Amino acid sequence: RHQLAVQRQLLLLQLRDFKAYNQAQGYQAGDRLLKETGKAIAAVLANEPQSTLAHLSGADFAVLAENVDVVVEGRLA
Repeated sequence: RHQLAVQRQLLLLQLRDFKAYNQAQGYQAGDRLLKETGKAIAAVLANEPQSTLAHLSGADFAVLAENVDVVVEGRLA
């Protein structure tokens, strides 16, 4: 008997009111905020080697977290 268990979680993150922040503070401040947000998310994921962070566009980020556990049961003849 063979069993394969795969767990994946997809998290979609969006900075609320980023467009208004960008317009009020300027594009350079908005770019800094995006970079700092990416660094903060990456720091949280540092202990999760099977996680992938992506900056999708604008204020949108995604995290794919994988935890693959393979259990093989059976007898060899």
